Parts: sequence; C-alpha cells; structure tokens
Amino acid sequence: MVDMPPNFEPNIQPRPQIPESRPNLPPPVPNPLRQAHSMPVGEQHTVDINNLPKNAGNNLFQSTSPNQVDTDYSFILDSTSRSKSIKLKMPGGKLGKILTGLMIATVMVILLIIITNLLKSPSPLPYFYSVLEDQQELINISSIALNQSDTSYGNQNFASTANLALSSNSATLQSFLTTNGVKVNSAILNAKISPATNNLLTNAENSGNFNATFSNIAAIQLKNYLIDLKVAYSKTTSHQARQILSSQYNQANLLLTSLANGY
Repeated sequence: MVDMPPNFEPNIQPRPQIPESRPNLPPPVPNPLRQAHSMPVGEQHTVDINNLPKNAGNNLFQSTSPNQVDTDYSFILDSTSRSKSIKLKMPGGKLGKILTGLMIATVMVILLIIITNLLKSPSPLPYFYSVLEDQQELINISSIALNQSDTSYGNQNFASTANLALSSNSATLQSFLTTNGVKVNSAILNAKISPATNNLLTNAENSGNFNATFSNIAAIQLKNYLIDLKVAYSKTTSHQARQILSSQYNQANLLLTSLANGY
C-alpha cells in the first residue's frame, strides 16, 4: 500500500468517452465500371475484363438505338404511323358496287365527251354562208349592168345569164340549209355587197369606161366565188350538199368562160 501525502486530494475529472465500438466491416468493393477515379486517396484497383458486365465491351459506349424510343413519347410516333396508314375504303356489299359503277360510268362519259370534241369536224356552215355572200354580190353588180344604157351586148348577155343562174343557185342552197334547220337572213346575204364597188361602177359609167370596169370586177368576183365553192365542198360530208356545190361550181366556170370570151 502506497502512503499518500498529507492534504492530498485526488484530481477527479470525468473520464473521456470512448466511442462505441463498431463492427469490423469489409472494405468497400469498387465499382468495376468506375475504375480508379472514384477511389479513396491512396487506393487503386485493377479491373479485370472478365468481371465486367455481360456485353459491356460492345455496348458500353454505344448510343441508344434509334428504334429504342422513350415510351413517354411513343404516342407521338404512334399517331403519326396511324395517320399514314389511313386508307379510303369503299363500302362493301351492294352499296359499294353501286358507287363503283357510278364512278366508272362518270369517267366513261367524260372520256366520251373529250374524244367526241377532239374528233368532231368543224361545221361547214360558215363556208356555205361565204358562197351565198358571193352569189349575192355577183347578182348585185349584174343588176347594175342591166340597168345601164350603154352596157355592151356581151356584158348584157353575161349580166342577164349570171343574174338568173346565181339567183337560182342561191335559192337552192338556202332551201338546203332551211331543210337542215339553218335560217338565212338578209344580213348574211348582203355581207359582201360593197358600196365602194357600186361607186366605182357609177363613176365608170360617168367616165364612159363602164364595160371594161364591169368585166374586170365580175371576173375577180367569179374567181373568188369558185374558190369558196371548192372550199365549201371540201368542208362538208353531206352527199346532197356536195351535189349542189359541184353543180354550182360548173356553172360558175361557164360564166367565167363566157365573160372572158366577150359573150
């Protein structure tokens, strides 16, 4: 036993707290994919490639496949694909057959109209009108010649023959047109009658040069008349119309010959 000095007081202080003992845990296992960058200071681990996750070597740094779309946005693509796949379907059964038949019939009618318009030949009516106008013009100058006192014998005979023949021919052609539902009025018949030509004949009468002037004008008008008869003949397919025009063409040729011979 140790003797204590007198007046000795023990220095009593609170005992420091000892931390509770913790269980001995194994050291942390590093993540094989993170390697040494997240290791504590002074620690380093070696990664064994055999310990890597399966297929990590192939897909670790590959981007997500375009076909792998986040399901949160899949409804957008679904709606797009559905809109592209929408097709117009005809109703089935008898109603579908009726609608299909109507569509085919409509298309056929449209095609028929187009083909008819393309193949339709132009109307010969304007060419018939031109022939009638020529006839009336020749009748007009023939009437002027018949009313002149100093008209030569040959021009008198020509004017008389032309007036009768052309009046008859005009009536025949007008009758043909009327029978086929075409009305001919005086505006059409008188379309080519020229006041300038009438004045020219009047002035020729006053100057004593009527016969030569009349013969020249009649020859020009007859030649134009023959051309119009030939064109009208080529523009019509009517057998009756061609007979009429052919006969009138021959008569016009005779009139031109008689005028040239001084009939």
